[in-house]
Amino acid sequence: MKRRDFIKTTAVIAPAMSLFPADLSLITRESVEGKLEKRSLGKTGEMLSVLGFG
Repeated sequence: MKRRDFIKTTAVIAPAMSLFPADLSLITRESVEGKLEKRSLGKTGEMLSVLGFG
C-alpha cells in the first residue's frame, strides 16, 4: 500500500470511528487494596475481576 493511499483511507475512517465511541464511563469499578479490581459486565451488571474480561 502506498503512503498516499494509506492517508486517504485513514482520512475517511477516522471521522467514522467517532460514530461508534467506546464509552467506558458506564463501567462500574470496585477496587479493594490487595485484591483484583472488579468491573461490571454488560446489561446484567455482574461484577467480574479484570482477568474475566481477558
